[in-house]
Amino acid sequence: MRKFIWSEIGNGSATSAWFDTWSDVGPLDQILSPRVIANAGFNMDSKVSDIYSDNSWRWPDAWRDIYPVLIQLDQLSLDPNKSDKLMWRQGDYKHDFSSTRAWDSIRHQEVEIDWCRIVWFG
Repeated sequence: MRKFIWSEIGNGSATSAWFDTWSDVGPLDQILSPRVIANAGFNMDSKVSDIYSDNSWRWPDAWRDIYPVLIQLDQLSLDPNKSDKLMWRQGDYKHDFSSTRAWDSIRHQEVEIDWCRIVWFG
């Protein structure tokens, strides 16, 4: 299933490290099992800022060998002055989240027919 909700990382304190989509890799719970996460000393409530600090990941170095897709996350940088932000992803574009944009992107749309104003009026 394609994910539409995207978390734009600011300081990383409001974004779930495991369940939110905050990178192109996707939610990390699709790669790492709860047991692997717990064995590394993290919990399922960890935020991105809990597992990334001082420009490096706090997870075990062995994860990079076992899960090479994690190497793609090395370019992350947190901004302590910026809050995380919920975004709506439509194709390759990300927009500020709104229920209107979400509804317009998931609903079935038909071309408006000429005579609709005759039937539907105020």
